[in-house]
Amino acid sequence: MIGYDRLGTNGRFGNQLFQYAALRGIAAHHGYDWCIPPEDHPTYANYGMHHPFKLQHLKNVGFVNSNNSPQAMFSYENIKQLNSTPNVKESVYYFDKEMFDNFEDGSNLDGFCQTEKYFKHIENENQSLSSRDGSIIYNKFSIELRYPITLKPSASIYTLAFLEAGNGYNSFREFNPFNSKRSAGVGVRIFMPAFGLLGIDFGYGFDNPAFGILEPNGWETHFLIGQQF
Repeated sequence: MIGYDRLGTNGRFGNQLFQYAALRGIAAHHGYDWCIPPEDHPTYANYGMHHPFKLQHLKNVGFVNSNNSPQAMFSYENIKQLNSTPNVKESVYYFDKEMFDNFEDGSNLDGFCQTEKYFKHIENENQSLSSRDGSIIYNKFSIELRYPITLKPSASIYTLAFLEAGNGYNSFREFNPFNSKRSAGVGVRIFMPAFGLLGIDFGYGFDNPAFGILEPNGWETHFLIGQQF
């Protein structure tokens, strides 16, 4: 297990993105487990990793060091002196290949790690670590059962139940139609010539889009205006 015990006290949100991504990249490079501090640990910085990336139920939460007092958190020298766990800090401000290749299990990462070379190899594993704004390939499977309430020309109304699965991919090589996020739900559609198609769905996500979270995504409400292509 490796970690970044000072995540949130060593720079603000932009720094935290690189630190979190580097931790994940180093762990994947060596096959280690990893952890980050819980969202409520004491910090003077804007530690917000858990919220924008839906990490509230992340399983990889904890500390590598045994002494996690605020005094230890706010200084690399303090945390280095108060704990027997190796604290590894980059020796250069560009990619530290020696640190990356020789990072030992049980160590605590420190520093800023501000280069994508620490995590470039796992960008397909977690879209939030990718330099892309979105996937270039996607697939979607959908089964829908409709029941009409009224089919009058002035307004057609029907209810529906659906099963869906889909995912996005960064290349054809990683495309896998069986690696999909599943959902099910019910909805209502109203078609009026003056407005077009209007709808609302209540869906339950069985899989979480955020990597590393085992809990289902849960219930969501979606509004629909217009016909899908």
